Amino acid sequence: MKPVRVLIVDDSALVRDFLVEILASDKEIEVVGKAVNGVDALEKIAALKPDLVTMDIEMPEMNGMVAIEQIMGGENSLPILVVTSRDDSGTAYDAISRGALEVMPKPNMKQSNADYFAQRIKLLSKVKVVRHIRSGTYKKEDVKKGTTVRISPRIIAIASSTGGPGVLAGLFAGLEQIPDVPVVVAQHIARGFDTGLVTWLNRKTPNAQVKKGVPGEQIKPGVIYLSPSWGHMEITPRNTIEVFAPEPGDIYTPSCDRLLKSAARVHGQFSMAIVLTGMGDDGTAGAQAVKRAGGTTIAQDQASSVVYGMPKAAVESGCIDQVMSPNEIGKCLNFMARKGS
Repeated sequence: MKPVRVLIVDDSALVRDFLVEILASDKEIEVVGKAVNGVDALEKIAALKPDLVTMDIEMPEMNGMVAIEQIMGGENSLPILVVTSRDDSGTAYDAISRGALEVMPKPNMKQSNADYFAQRIKLLSKVKVVRHIRSGTYKKEDVKKGTTVRISPRIIAIASSTGGPGVLAGLFAGLEQIPDVPVVVAQHIARGFDTGLVTWLNRKTPNAQVKKGVPGEQIKPGVIYLSPSWGHMEITPRNTIEVFAPEPGDIYTPSCDRLLKSAARVHGQFSMAIVLTGMGDDGTAGAQAVKRAGGTTIAQDQASSVVYGMPKAAVESGCIDQVMSPNEIGKCLNFMARKGS
């Protein structure tokens, strides 16, 4: 198998050399070039044809934001992994809107961090990038007859991974009024980058508050609770938040399955599960639990998914009521909010 060809873009020679060094130990990755800014990156992408680009944000001459727009709008579009510091994470999430796949911290000398960095590069390099999310329309008659669709759920639980932040931003920005139910979200994210994501989502959400879930906090309508990156968020029978530390062997943190299962346990037929774009199958067992409890289940469609892994697994399990584009999901949420009010 051919190694993944990577171009590293960063204005710091120290960072460039460090990233080359930690990737050199992985025989499945080949660093084919280094660029000092966006202009340099565009020239080297055209010449070297890499499979993936790691991109810094703050750079002279052409910064990462502009470079991402240029790359994703041109003939040489390819997967982009934004590698930045936690201090820049709030700004860095704007790169998702411009076409970057994921944001993660610059790795340090720990072998576990280096291994995770290399793993993400190999996984993301296989993604067929999506330049534009396909829009759709939602009508009341589009809902399948005979399904257990609930017009007024008491909780909406969302599973999300690679490509998910951009979809979440679109859904929350499109809310036409304050939701009359709490929304809980498990988004796979690098540890420490949840604060930046919350800040970014809040800027794009006019009719709801987005916040990190706090252990012991009572969930309320009109608030969107994002699972902290350090653990697995669940909803208790008292409608409070509990966060559990990851256990050895856990593949996904935070766990979508655990959040969705807790919503099903507490709210049963009045729970709703939405499985968005992402790798793997996290969220399938949770959506199955919601379905068994008589709740409503929705999965993002293949055409709009950056990675059609999690939605596909959920659909193939037979537990999904509706497959929708993000635009359709947003219109469905607004339709239910109007009916609920």
